[in-house]
Amino acid sequence: MTSFIRAIQLRDLHRHEEAAGLFITHLTQYPEDAEGHAQLALTRLEMAGERRKALESIDAAIGLEADNAAYQAFRSLILTQLDRDRDAAQAAEISISLDPELVVGWVAKAVAMGSMSRWEEAESAAVQALELDPDNANAQNQLSMILRAQGKLEAADRGTGKRLEHDPEDPMAHANVGWSALQRREVKVAEDHFREALRLDPEFEYARIGLRESFKARSGFYRLFMRWMFYLQRFSQGQRTLIFIGIFLAFKFGRFILSQVHPVAVAIFVTLYLILVFSSYLASGISHFLLLKDRNARLALNGREKLDGLFVGGGFLLGFALVLLALIVAAVPFGVAMIGGAFMVGAVPGAMFWTNDSPKGRLVFGSCLAFVYLTGLLCFTQDLRTGDAFAHPGGALVGIAVLATALCTWLAMIPSLHTRPNE
Repeated sequence: MTSFIRAIQLRDLHRHEEAAGLFITHLTQYPEDAEGHAQLALTRLEMAGERRKALESIDAAIGLEADNAAYQAFRSLILTQLDRDRDAAQAAEISISLDPELVVGWVAKAVAMGSMSRWEEAESAAVQALELDPDNANAQNQLSMILRAQGKLEAADRGTGKRLEHDPEDPMAHANVGWSALQRREVKVAEDHFREALRLDPEFEYARIGLRESFKARSGFYRLFMRWMFYLQRFSQGQRTLIFIGIFLAFKFGRFILSQVHPVAVAIFVTLYLILVFSSYLASGISHFLLLKDRNARLALNGREKLDGLFVGGGFLLGFALVLLALIVAAVPFGVAMIGGAFMVGAVPGAMFWTNDSPKGRLVFGSCLAFVYLTGLLCFTQDLRTGDAFAHPGGALVGIAVLATALCTWLAMIPSLHTRPNE
């Protein structure tokens, strides 16, 4: 069992590949060791691109010990990472039914419910976990995340405060404080806590993303996006749908009123509406664009994020400027507005293309992006030649491009189109 113990030690040191190799060596000698399969699953869960293999490992453990409540809880946590939230919730319920006093089962349920934005159920599960074990770090941190997502910042801070008093070197607690500070728009405080979390755990993705968001939040423009996104996260998916229906009805009424005033007012109103509706797609690209202007902050961006900033953020803002220019200056051909519109519309599939890890997703959204750009170019040249950007086939292609872009927002919800194929 020496390789098994050494593997756990290596995993605790974040040397996951070496740990996984030793667990595999152990399992070649003891293939019926359910705990070995379970520990390999937990190790693979921490490795990039290994989530599906983690599921295979935990399924092997369950196949050997089907009534093990902990294994069902681990399976739930893995399924949540694979965006299979309903299956994750079901696995958590199985774990709880097998052992109602197992803390990790309740934590797994809290994670699954939180992933579905079912905050009341998530909070109840986390509270139940803490009733069983008041000092459980995972339950404490999970409850703080759930409370913060609901906007209950004071309660969340009390929880993280207690956690840091108990363990001042808990990276998750520091990250939770950072996210709460971001929600309060205390950017410097957030940045300090994210840096501390990464000092304690350099591979902590939750903190790394938080630090990047704190860089973006230096911009007042991006802070507006963050306030909107923090507000929306309080609601379930169904409630968000109702909110957007209400916004759409208000948009239709507002556009009708402004059409009686001036076409520029309509253009500005429509643009603001598009920013609001597509903020979840555009915010990252626009913020990446703003970070490109910051010599220090742009170091936090990788190559694809820089391209995302240029083509999504920069493209959208340039497109807006071109549309306004064509509407305001009579001497500017209307075809310029079509180019601008292509940049603006193309920002939506572009946001799903430049930073996408899925080859299938990049193909689908990249094809839509190319089609939108080519349609704008065709309408521009057609306007220069004939004076009618919407003459056949331009008008039909514009309609198809808009529909394809709208379809992309639905396709983006398919996990295989935005995750690595081996995850």
